[in-house]
Amino acid sequence: MAKHKDLPLKDYFLFDIGSKQTNVTTDTLFINKYHYGGMAFRGNASWNPTDSIRFQSEMNILTSEGKTRAESNHTKPNWVIAYGEVEGKMVGIAIFDHPSNFRFPQPVRVHPEMPYFCFSPMVEAEFQIVPQQNYNSQYRFLVFDGAPDLSLVEQIWRDYAHPPIVKWLP
Repeated sequence: MAKHKDLPLKDYFLFDIGSKQTNVTTDTLFINKYHYGGMAFRGNASWNPTDSIRFQSEMNILTSEGKTRAESNHTKPNWVIAYGEVEGKMVGIAIFDHPSNFRFPQPVRVHPEMPYFCFSPMVEAEFQIVPQQNYNSQYRFLVFDGAPDLSLVEQIWRDYAHPPIVKWLP
């Protein structure tokens, strides 16, 4: 089951994806330790240097820890930005890990060449989903044109991780 909530903003598109995976069998599901797997993003084909026909420029990565593509593999950021040129225009996406996610902040797999990264809780160790247990996760996505606005990304992260609490007073 997946759900999404669209939150249109000026110059940006913001949406949330929540996932609930239930082990409906009578057997325990074992997720082995592995170097990738989980909520993934695959970028535009024009960012793939192995695509000799469509390649234009490499995808750039920046994490909440200030790490670039070369430094970010298997780090544990709150968010990851992927950006670069597509058809001569700068575009990008930021994906935010939610504090309620298993093993938050989750390690990220950042492929060294392909335009791909994913949040991967199995990087550190195996885990299990027992019968009738749910594996829940949620992520926020910010899609934008232009260069990344780090102050906006950080504000969206803070609002996502620590939403305001409203109380009605009599």
